[in-house]
Amino acid sequence: MKSTRLNLKKFAGNNSERDARTELADAKATILKQGDKIRELERGYNFKPNPAEAALRLEIGNLQAELEAYRQQQPATEFELPDALELLNELRTKRKKSKVEAEDVKLLLQLISDSFD
Repeated sequence: MKSTRLNLKKFAGNNSERDARTELADAKATILKQGDKIRELERGYNFKPNPAEAALRLEIGNLQAELEAYRQQQPATEFELPDALELLNELRTKRKKSKVEAEDVKLLLQLISDSFD
């Protein structure tokens, strides 16, 4: 009977030792992953682009500035909203059972107009 108890204790000890080793391995893996993340973040903060990247970034900045200047030179285009009754008729041709009224369409057009002002 004693040998059985010793074997059980030994078996239980092996399981807890195996569990501890598994936990230790998991902890090591987690630490290594965190270390990789930290190094990746540090690389991002200390990032120094190579000359080709720096030239491309400068060119992108110049093109963005040129585009913004072009946009400011262009006059705002006038946009005329369609007539409410025309829109209502067009809607009813596409959706015969629509319960939209002319006042609803007028209100929508007014909301759209106000959003551009």
